[in-house]
Amino acid sequence: MRKFIGRSILVLYGAFLFSHHAVAQKKLLIIGSSTSTCFFGPSSVDSCYITRLQKYYADNGLQLTIDNRAVGGDNCYHGVPLNYPIPPGRNTPRPFNNITEGLAGNPDVVLVNYPSNGYDEFSADETMSCLRAIRQAATNAGKECYITTTQPRNDPESFRTPATRAKMLELKQRIINEFGSYAINFWDGLVNTADLTILNEYNADGIHLNNAGHRVLFNRVVEKNIFHLNTGNPVGTRGLNYRYYEGQWVSLPDFDALAVIKSGSSANIDLSPRNGEEYFAFLWEGFINIPAAGVYTFEVESDDGSKMYFNSTFSSNAEALVNNDGLHERQSSAASVKVTAAGAYPVAFAYFQRGGGHTMNVYWSGPGLNRQVVPDEAFTRTLPTVNTGGLNFRYFEGEWLALPDFNALSPVKSGASSNVDLSLRNSGEYFGFIWEGNITIPTSGIYTFEVVSDDGSKMYFNTAYSAGATALVNNDGLHEQQSSAASVNIAAGTYPVAFTYFQRGGGHTMEVYWTGPGFSRRLIPNDAFSGATAQPPVSGSLRYRYYEGQWVAVPNFNALTPIKSGASANLDLSVSNSNEYFGIIWEGYIRIPQAGNYNFEIASDDGSNLYFNNTYSAGATPLVNNDGLHEEQYISRDIYVNAPGNY
Repeated sequence: MRKFIGRSILVLYGAFLFSHHAVAQKKLLIIGSSTSTCFFGPSSVDSCYITRLQKYYADNGLQLTIDNRAVGGDNCYHGVPLNYPIPPGRNTPRPFNNITEGLAGNPDVVLVNYPSNGYDEFSADETMSCLRAIRQAATNAGKECYITTTQPRNDPESFRTPATRAKMLELKQRIINEFGSYAINFWDGLVNTADLTILNEYNADGIHLNNAGHRVLFNRVVEKNIFHLNTGNPVGTRGLNYRYYEGQWVSLPDFDALAVIKSGSSANIDLSPRNGEEYFAFLWEGFINIPAAGVYTFEVESDDGSKMYFNSTFSSNAEALVNNDGLHERQSSAASVKVTAAGAYPVAFAYFQRGGGHTMNVYWSGPGLNRQVVPDEAFTRTLPTVNTGGLNFRYFEGEWLALPDFNALSPVKSGASSNVDLSLRNSGEYFGFIWEGNITIPTSGIYTFEVVSDDGSKMYFNTAYSAGATALVNNDGLHEQQSSAASVNIAAGTYPVAFTYFQRGGGHTMEVYWTGPGFSRRLIPNDAFSGATAQPPVSGSLRYRYYEGQWVAVPNFNALTPIKSGASANLDLSVSNSNEYFGIIWEGYIRIPQAGNYNFEIASDDGSNLYFNNTYSAGATPLVNNDGLHEEQYISRDIYVNAPGNY
């Protein structure tokens, strides 16, 4: 007997293409019941966990097609393989909506979401057999397959009995135990552990989850990283990073001094990852996008204590913009701040719960914004990387007889360049480069690529660089200026490309030419390259880290623990705690208004360094070096900047 009768629904979500450059393309097959149809529970399709997933993956550079074959009211027997032996009295596989026919569409990943229908009647063993058969069919076809656990459910009457609710809990644990990393937990954090019903804050109608509940489901799938995105360098990753703690406090602790119970990411402030109902705490960190300059009011509503840090990273010494700390019932605290420029600003939210109720909400109001909960779209876990024209480069120094494995070496500096460009070197010999990005092939046909170099070089086409990759053009070794070329038949499109080069001594040359349909031999132009990435600036400020110690030269700040950190409008010594024995590193971007010669000068007492168009590291070479113990002195250096922009 079906417990929820719904229409047979096929929801096909079209693929979104966000760039003309080549992007990863994947297909997700979903089989399941009403939770995945997006028409039951959430107030709109946009609030459904599946729609959120598609937006998330698009933001991360993944062109995702979703083949959604979920049907309201279906149970796991509707999704089993066509050859599965159906027990008497059970449903047969639904045409088009079963795993066999879904796999015919050649998905990359399968998501199976049968969270409750039929489980009041089916035994736990037959339910597990059913889910096991679906996943086995997918794995036999070479597809990764993820099984969601049961979800808490209040209605109808058959789901209110202690036996059914206990079975739902048992199934949740058995799914996790059997499918391991291929199980997605849709139970914990959504269930009232006292009676195994849906927590009120996530309950839509006694059967389905509301918008907030679907946000939890979205976060659970994202945390599983089912498409194995490179989360170490996400592109425009929405949401906030969180750290979760457990303990008994009467005010907010120093989170940096505590052991983290677990960590992850969430689309917004979200208490659902907690393990219990009391004695816990969260710290959320990331960036908030301010849409326009003006005065903004931030309001934090919590039970118990909370704080908000704006334009600052969290530390126990940082000053909170909004302070709503201490033991109390639900209450609000607010503060206003004038933001001088639109852009992304660092933000952190701290919260602890001792006992009783638990609440944590953040509101804002500002230019053109009435008081409202800060939306998901305003938060970014990291500053998004921005795809630009040109190539990423890494620069190395060393003495080689042939091209080394650059991935095994530490770069002296790195950045972006409009083309293959040796002017970025620090000296005339004993150096190497790797340039990486994409090249756009305008017309299908045969292309000849020629690399001219002194000393060795290689070109990699339609493959990422690695020591084991096969180069299309190999011009390696110690030699004077010479050429090497190779041809390839290519369809129009955008392809990954990499160029490597080393110089030992004597002359130095590195040029790349191409010949193709309709044009003769010429240098590859700047506009053929793309894929260079850089973080946009945090508007109107520099990030700083402040340290205390006794040094005779600038130390390796990355090896030290900062006393505090935050943001300042410019270089500003007023953030120091005393007049001696301290150090500061400021990091950010500088806007170069036009190409030309620029002179940078540092006046300091004692030591200082300026790094230009390079991230800070102890091994990086400063543009201006004014280091050491000395009274106030001035050091300057000229540099030619070949294009306006942020550096």
